[in-house]
Amino acid sequence: MLDQRWKKFDAKNIAGRAGRFLFHYSGRVIVLQNNFMKVIESEGEGIKHKNFDINSPKDEIDLFITKDEFLKTEDRERKQEIETLQREKNIPDFIFSSYKVISRSQKIALYDRIENLTIKELRFIQNLIRQINYKMDIDYDGFQTILNIIEPFVLNQKTKFLIEYKGENEEYSTLTHLVHYYLTEGFLGSIRFKLSQNKSVDKAISETSEFVYNILKYQVVKYLGVFNIMYKLSLSKKSNQLFEDIAGLDKLLTKLEYNALTEYGRIASDFGVPSSIVNYYESTDNQEFIKSQFDNYEKIIFEKVEQIINREQND
Repeated sequence: MLDQRWKKFDAKNIAGRAGRFLFHYSGRVIVLQNNFMKVIESEGEGIKHKNFDINSPKDEIDLFITKDEFLKTEDRERKQEIETLQREKNIPDFIFSSYKVISRSQKIALYDRIENLTIKELRFIQNLIRQINYKMDIDYDGFQTILNIIEPFVLNQKTKFLIEYKGENEEYSTLTHLVHYYLTEGFLGSIRFKLSQNKSVDKAISETSEFVYNILKYQVVKYLGVFNIMYKLSLSKKSNQLFEDIAGLDKLLTKLEYNALTEYGRIASDFGVPSSIVNYYESTDNQEFIKSQFDNYEKIIFEKVEQIINREQND
């Protein structure tokens, strides 16, 4: 007998296994339970979702993506308190449209920390931004200053550990070292850093992969990105400049997320090509030399990427 707790959605889901829009499979569904058709023809129940259920508990992020009709009185009051705080700080709405996985109150608290930076800390950050724009590397003091600011807001435990752990007699986070080696020597540089810590080759490769593709490209970019928009907002208000005219971490964020700065470099990187091919597209004056160093495999991949890029140019 078919479990009486099953709903119409469950029965239709089973029937759907016979074919996905007649594309993957097509055929008949043979049902051995006599009441299967009763279930599938019964009145369907809506699938509950917390953003459309007034009784479902909601976190702060939910408050701003849920219609008021699905918010309890206390939810609406909490939302109004945050909006009032936003107006008091004179923070425009567009600031909150980026990195929505980080709550408004966290962004406001981060903004307050930035507003209270010392002259020395601001100088460190400005040195970092100049270093990034000049040769795509980090100034250790500037980067560490930012990590110290964002650390209380970091929820991901692996990222938090990389910020908090500094080793013996160290003033810089492990994350600071890892970002430096990644920017200056790429994926292999990050592996070498792990090897210098007496990690095995397998361990160094697996930890570097985890760091680059999970922590760096998502977690680090997310938190640095939020710092960046709040920092630029703070400076734009103090200097009476346009938000978009303030120099920030934008170039670093692009590099960390895409491993490339140019359009063609990002296209190549998206296809997971060897780093030498990305370097070819990123180079402005050394392309022929880089290309001459390709091995046979890299030459084959390069030709495929060239076809893709040429096709996009012609579209």
